[in-house]
Amino acid sequence: MSKLAALPKYASHQRKWLMENGLPFYTNRSGKPIVSRELFTCNKTLPPREVEPNFGAI
Repeated sequence: MSKLAALPKYASHQRKWLMENGLPFYTNRSGKPIVSRELFTCNKTLPPREVEPNFGAI
């Protein structure tokens, strides 16, 4: 069983779990931790784009 299969459901628990296991991540605007694809592959990826808020959804 891989370590990532045990990842908790809530974003705060995910961030805590990632920090405890020493995995690099960044946090998007909604607070969800995002793990880089480079961690799992040898390919380089582009940095994440900044996403503008969707005011139509309000």
